[in-house]
Amino acid sequence: MAPNSLLFVERGLEALDGAELSDEQKMRAIGLLSSYALSEARMAHDARRAASSGPQPPTNFEQLLRVLVDEQTYPRLHRLAWAREPQQAPDEHAEFLAGIDCILDGIQAMIDRNLG
Repeated sequence: MAPNSLLFVERGLEALDGAELSDEQKMRAIGLLSSYALSEARMAHDARRAASSGPQPPTNFEQLLRVLVDEQTYPRLHRLAWAREPQQAPDEHAEFLAGIDCILDGIQAMIDRNLG
């Protein structure tokens, strides 16, 4: 645990002051947000590194699925990949915030359950 990590957790606990959550639930929520952000950062870093070191890789999820999945083995993923023309690179910031919103909605549901 580095000083910045401790500060991140402290600020997270501060943001949750007054929330109807146990300390354990608060730590789980902070851990989930932290893990999500770290995972997204790693994927973005790996994608940039791959793009700079050779042939252009698929730029979005649908294009990647078109390369990797076949209809027999993965019928649902195949349908998803071919349902529409792959978009150009998605807005990474908007995608990240959509994930944060999903996590925050889950935390709010946990608070609501504790209030009920």
